[in-house]
Amino acid sequence: PGSYIAFNLSLENLAFEGAGLFYNEFFQMISDEGHTVVIEISEQSIRQRLDMKCVAEELRVLRNHGVRIALDDFGLEASNLDRLITLPIDIVKIDKKLVDNVNEDFKSVAVIQAVVDMAAKLGIDVVAEGIETNIQREALMQIGVHYHQGYHYARALAGRDLHQLLAV
Repeated sequence: PGSYIAFNLSLENLAFEGAGLFYNEFFQMISDEGHTVVIEISEQSIRQRLDMKCVAEELRVLRNHGVRIALDDFGLEASNLDRLITLPIDIVKIDKKLVDNVNEDFKSVAVIQAVVDMAAKLGIDVVAEGIETNIQREALMQIGVHYHQGYHYARALAGRDLHQLLAV
């Protein structure tokens, strides 16, 4: 209870009326067990030609049912700040490529700091992806990134292994 369980979901799966309620039925079982569901939308998948107004509305339906929405891979290639305005985003996940250089490159630190500051003003949480060392973790904590994921904490798990972990 109190844990987050994240799902990568293609925007194509949300580009039809009623998609939010359809997926909510599945996610409701997980939230009934006390877990918060997070939908991760990749920045890369947003380049597809979709009805983004429909997608945004279906994301709002899920959000209204307690699902949190994360914008994954933020800072990778052609990130678009417009997504933070037009989509109901709760979480921005800073891409591993920025995190990799956090101890060596002042530009990476400056970009991450700017994302943290902007997200705070927008009421959006920030998660750093790809944390592999304690040195990276400490540097990100100093910048103000308090949510992390990566091999430093745990390797990716198969569904059956996750079920066993959560049953403890």
